[in-house]
Amino acid sequence: MGLAAGDADQVIRLYGLGPAVGAMAPVARGELGRVWRLPTVGGVVAVKELFVPPTEDEAAADVDFQLGARRVGVLLPSPIRRTDGRVLAVLPSGVTVRVYEWMDLRPLDDPVPDAGRGRPDEQVGALLARLHLMAGLTAQRRHPWFVEPVGEPVWIALLEALDAAAAPFAAELARLLPELVALEELLPCPLRGDERRCHLDLDDSNLAWDDRGRLIVLDWENSGPASPVSELAMVAVEYGPDRAVRLCGSYR
Repeated sequence: MGLAAGDADQVIRLYGLGPAVGAMAPVARGELGRVWRLPTVGGVVAVKELFVPPTEDEAAADVDFQLGARRVGVLLPSPIRRTDGRVLAVLPSGVTVRVYEWMDLRPLDDPVPDAGRGRPDEQVGALLARLHLMAGLTAQRRHPWFVEPVGEPVWIALLEALDAAAAPFAAELARLLPELVALEELLPCPLRGDERRCHLDLDDSNLAWDDRGRLIVLDWENSGPASPVSELAMVAVEYGPDRAVRLCGSYR
């Protein structure tokens, strides 16, 4: 059973938001959660329904990272804590939620004043550098999801499922499979000694323009330890050679 519109009163009480002035309604869904829009007398908030909830300590750590990012000029929806200072709330239904400031946003390919179209190479490079300079070194263990290989049996099972479903890209995956398995021989990524907390999911789906044409970074919940070199490479490779050069130049 997931979050329901009727849970709004519980969310309002726990986060001290003031009375609702409209119904709480879902507006977006991702792999790990769903976002609901809740209008209150104090303003609109975003309620995130978490499919795989973190611990309270993990949530508090990512909030600290977000607040640090805001202090160095990275723009993001402000996280909102409960009245007792906690980040997460487990509702009577068993659903875990957290709350953020609501921001009206546009996709990156929307034209906005002074921003232009497409991926903002130089802006992304600059904000990534600010994050890496802000975050201190850590000895915290890296999450296996980011560094461990998937494994050939899992790839084969996925390919078989795609064949059974007549997925149009199954043949292309089959062609790539030997290379993917060979690449996984390089994993897990070695420790470099420069690990610090990174965003770890800085792609198009987590970047948007606000109504003033400023770049906004979303979805910080998966942030965690990584080498800045690795994160820079992960982000830059999605841009293609020419744009990656511009991004890395801005990062430097």
